[in-house]
Amino acid sequence: MNLESLPKYFSPKSMMPGAVPCGIMSDTLTITDVMASLGLLTAKAAVGIELYLAKAGVLSSENIIAYIRQLAEQRAERHGALRKMEKGKRSKFLDTMARYVFRDYSLSAASLVTCSSCHGAKLIDAEVFTNKVTYP
Repeated sequence: MNLESLPKYFSPKSMMPGAVPCGIMSDTLTITDVMASLGLLTAKAAVGIELYLAKAGVLSSENIIAYIRQLAEQRAERHGALRKMEKGKRSKFLDTMARYVFRDYSLSAASLVTCSSCHGAKLIDAEVFTNKVTYP
């Protein structure tokens, strides 16, 4: 089983749980097998699987962002620059960083994102000023 095929088990095609369509061999994975392996995977690497499932749209991204932020808050005391920040500013910074971490993970090279500067026009109008100096 590939990790990429995991999200399809969260949106079944049948209203009956565990329903097996005709023509499927008996050695294929059932929903019970998948959920058991998911439980083992969660026990070993909960952050990784939750990140992937949030990226795939199965879980809410807010839960994993909150967890990343909690980890950042715990580790913030190790860094002098973060210790010196005011509590409100540090909290806002860590929240922004946690959102960036999730967004960076969830985007790939194939992801289509509209540029915030040109809004998809692929061109930014800019006035260019050039100083030309000529020496006699």
